[in-house]
Amino acid sequence: MGEPQDLPPPQPRAAPAARRVVWLVLIASWVALAAWAVFAYRGGQKPWQFPIPAMPVGAYHEVKEIAGPVTLRLDDGTLVRLGGLAEPATAAESGLARTRLEALAAPGTTVYVEPEPRAAGDHAGPPPASVWLPPPADRRTRPFSYSRSRLLGQVLVQDGLARVNEAEPYRYLNEFLTSQDDARRHRRGLWGPR
Repeated sequence: MGEPQDLPPPQPRAAPAARRVVWLVLIASWVALAAWAVFAYRGGQKPWQFPIPAMPVGAYHEVKEIAGPVTLRLDDGTLVRLGGLAEPATAAESGLARTRLEALAAPGTTVYVEPEPRAAGDHAGPPPASVWLPPPADRRTRPFSYSRSRLLGQVLVQDGLARVNEAEPYRYLNEFLTSQDDARRHRRGLWGPR
């Protein structure tokens, strides 16, 4: 047969108190996980999403007057420039943009205004803003209904009545460029036959 092999010495078993502590920690972890899941799902949310209060970015205003082809005066007296748009190059372009803006946001029209950051070194003229046309039935509820509203600047760009200012930092720049490309391809407004 062979020589007897040396077996490792038997390991001491964990003390019953240590095993109880391990089990208590595991059970407490499971209970905490279950409580977290119930709390998270209670509001119809996914477990990794906790409720964050919606903070308004902008404010509702009424248009007091059309102050320029891409500029509005609001009910509180402030002037805002439609963000993301370049100033019209000619008087004819300016007239077209102003006429369309007057049709969209005549004095007394309720708009939702979100301030936008200025370009570095640009401190002249009215500050840029995203100006939204809420649907007529909107009751000024929070959060603002972006999906049912129209962005004034984008409407002007889609109609081919304004150009995009690509040098300006603007959160909707990609959408504006897409709309400008569409107006150019379909030869609307400024991009049409001369």
